[in-house]
Amino acid sequence: MPDTHAEPIEEAPHEPLLTRFGWGHRGFRVESRRAATIGLVLLLVIPFVLDQIGAQVRMAKHHPDLQRWLQLAADVSADPAQQVYRPGGWYLYPPFFLALMRPLSGLAPWAAVLLFETCKWVALFFCLRIAWRMCAPPGEDIPPVVAIGSILITWRFIWNDLGQGNVNLFLLLAVLGGCRMLQTGRDAAAGAAVAAAACVKVSPALLLVYFAYKRRWKTLVGGAAACVICLLVLPILSFGWSDNLRLLSGWFDAVVLAFVDRGAVDSLHTNQSLTAILNRLFSAAAALEPGVRITLIDLPQRVRDLLRAGLALATLALLAWCCRPRNEQSRPLVFAAEVGLVQIAMLMLSGISWKAHFVALLLPYVVLLAYLADARNRGPRRVVAGLLLSSILLCTFTGDIITPTGANYAEAYGMIMLGAAAAAIGLILILRRTSQVDAAQ
Repeated sequence: MPDTHAEPIEEAPHEPLLTRFGWGHRGFRVESRRAATIGLVLLLVIPFVLDQIGAQVRMAKHHPDLQRWLQLAADVSADPAQQVYRPGGWYLYPPFFLALMRPLSGLAPWAAVLLFETCKWVALFFCLRIAWRMCAPPGEDIPPVVAIGSILITWRFIWNDLGQGNVNLFLLLAVLGGCRMLQTGRDAAAGAAVAAAACVKVSPALLLVYFAYKRRWKTLVGGAAACVICLLVLPILSFGWSDNLRLLSGWFDAVVLAFVDRGAVDSLHTNQSLTAILNRLFSAAAALEPGVRITLIDLPQRVRDLLRAGLALATLALLAWCCRPRNEQSRPLVFAAEVGLVQIAMLMLSGISWKAHFVALLLPYVVLLAYLADARNRGPRRVVAGLLLSSILLCTFTGDIITPTGANYAEAYGMIMLGAAAAAIGLILILRRTSQVDAAQ
């Protein structure tokens, strides 16, 4: 007779949802990279369509920066001798950027917007992929909990950049792409990519300083070649030799020297740079419209300049101390953490750091999430998690969740920059822990 007392089949223990998505893993691999790519594309399709519709409406009704860039590029192409740069003026980029905008200026406005926004979404796609790949150990992949989490945490900055029609996603792609090329041994190309970004906005040049600090001399050769091409060759083809030099000189005087000499920047609450925050707190500069101030104490210009210089030097010194080990290439997460620190320092030291510029927090957030998701990482996990949560909350305070007026005051006191600083402290703890583990081995 058959055995009627068979032992019951044991059910597999139920795994928490976060665990199933890779939280607490000990080495993660996606089953199909093609499926993961398709999933990312599908995730971005709906916001892509919404952004395209919104961009067409903004172009028709609200005169965004893109419309003014295209008009200025067309005007300068027709008359390169006109005055472009003025102290306190709205246009802040070198003539290289106008040369890049020139082909779009010949298109119908709707076509220029369609192409520009589509390219931005392509840039976003590759920014995400590169940031995840930079943080993945050799032979492993970033788990879904890190990938999806990094998108959610950074999304308000990404969406702001898309809504403003700015170029920060393009610059982020150049920066991350350059760092990934350095990670894979293509030093000269890495320097060229980062230098091209620095030829639009100066702050990415800090990454070239970091590469030099790491003795990656080929990156400087590639960067120097890219600077010649971006600042001289391409604009000369568009505007001529003498007019390009005049435009380049005007940009340097009105934008670079004005910031270096006097800290002359737009200091309203939307600017989260260290200089703007100091101007709001320690001078009579308006923090909110119309003319609302949050001055703690009105310091003389000379004292404020010394304070700004001292904080900048302290930031660079801390960055140099944190990045002093020379074995970062052997550990992807260490390299990504160092690059993330450089990006946060760029946001702090730049003259202007609008909300959209904080798309640069994508890589720091991926590093923090990847560290916490990997169960093999020991050390101050709770502290790092607390810093990550603090960073998210500080940045969230600048949303309308605390009313528009409250959000403006939160920005005026630099909550977004404080959120970036909290993320930076988390990165420093990860680097210190890694150094301790290396020393013990």
